[in-house]
Amino acid sequence: MYNVYLHPKESDNPQFLSYDEFKNLFVDICTQHKNERRALAFAFILYDIDNPEISEILTRNDYWNALNKISGTYLTIFSLHNKEYPGFGLLDMLDEPTFKLLEPHFDKSTYETLPSILFFQVTDNKVIDSFYVKLRNERVEKSFLEIKKYIKSAVEALQKIDEENYQNHIEIFQQLKNNVKSIESILNFNEVIKKIKPVKEIFSIFFG
Repeated sequence: MYNVYLHPKESDNPQFLSYDEFKNLFVDICTQHKNERRALAFAFILYDIDNPEISEILTRNDYWNALNKISGTYLTIFSLHNKEYPGFGLLDMLDEPTFKLLEPHFDKSTYETLPSILFFQVTDNKVIDSFYVKLRNERVEKSFLEIKKYIKSAVEALQKIDEENYQNHIEIFQQLKNNVKSIESILNFNEVIKKIKPVKEIFSIFFG
């Protein structure tokens, strides 16, 4: 987990960055984490002021520490925060400066749906692949469990990679994607079942 606080730099803390600094440095941060064996892939947790459940998860130590432990040395997860709105992500649909942070590296379709987790891979100082999964739960505890499932599935895929294959960046990310998408399909199916069940109960009342 890697919190980034975006505002004019006021300290020597490398996580306190201006918009331009983060835009210019974030791929370098990813490359550094790879070189130091601190990550095999990366993700953004994207949300805005309409998603207070995500804000609470990322600002409460118990939730943050749990996600940080799961991601470990396999997945670096960025969350962006604005000094003027403590605890809230910057990715408001009307926040033009934030769009400019992501535009050079991602297709707009991968970050315009909020809230979501945007997974991506970096090789040779550039983003080579990405995909997102939408976060659907609005209650804090359920949202945390949803995020946890996606991160855990990504990490489980990365844990299976042998060290001699750490340079196979494309294949590594494909394994991650397969795992995460499998969890997404299961969660989406469960949501459909939850919606169908009340309808079946209504039919049973009228038609036995």
